[in-house]
Amino acid sequence: LCNILAIDIICDDLTKAGVVFRTHMTSNGYFLDGALAERAVKRWHMTSVQITLDGTEKIYNQTKAYMQCEESAFERVLRNIDSALSVGIRVNIRMNMDARNADDLMDLADVLVQRFPHRKNLAAYPVLLMEFVGKIHGFSSQEETIERYTLLEQKLQNAGMSREYVLQREISVNRCMADNDGCEVILPDGRNGKCEHFSETEIVGSIYDDARDEALIHAWKQRIAPFPECKDCALYPRCINLERCDWTKDGCPLFVRHIRIKRMEELIRKAYRKERRE
Repeated sequence: LCNILAIDIICDDLTKAGVVFRTHMTSNGYFLDGALAERAVKRWHMTSVQITLDGTEKIYNQTKAYMQCEESAFERVLRNIDSALSVGIRVNIRMNMDARNADDLMDLADVLVQRFPHRKNLAAYPVLLMEFVGKIHGFSSQEETIERYTLLEQKLQNAGMSREYVLQREISVNRCMADNDGCEVILPDGRNGKCEHFSETEIVGSIYDDARDEALIHAWKQRIAPFPECKDCALYPRCINLERCDWTKDGCPLFVRHIRIKRMEELIRKAYRKERRE
């Protein structure tokens, strides 16, 4: 949203060329006011947006610390979320969690329920921060990590605001965009990469010519050999770990496996009950 004109040009050219498309955006939501939300639907064909909230008003404003912001950034973003919802854009609120803000995120869940009581297109979900994204304050143990994550997720579920997961019925062939030939990162200067987290260093080409770094593209597809804990893991058939990815190069922590297996079990039971009814 710092270069709206560029998005207009791209989307207008696609429309003129008869390309059927839809867009999704990850944003802090600060500029997504009512007029821009309508523009996003009509010209950009936007269907959903992910917005991160790191806590309630005090915590959020301290975390973001926007320059030259004369009003509460938290309140402004909540208004913009309402604007997006009102024009039919689905809003997914990502709640980054570590030991510092776990209690405050529980309060944030209450704020969201009170502020958006009847919004079907709104969902919120917690995400545990990992060490590689920067200095974080971890929980005292894996058990506490699981407990705090589960408490927040359960609260969102009880409020009818949790993210809807579906049972995966096919085996994944890709970990993410990085090892998927159908995905590209396009930087503002036209250079191309494979992973949005390495957009300044892992460059594979450019939109201005056909030259491609096939070796680097292939390197992003290289998988890590199974870890000892993979042997008896129920997730292993659908789990992909990439050598160049900081998320997976050391395997998955216990709390990640616990959360994913628990979610899969719940989805299996849900699918079974549905089949029984039908």
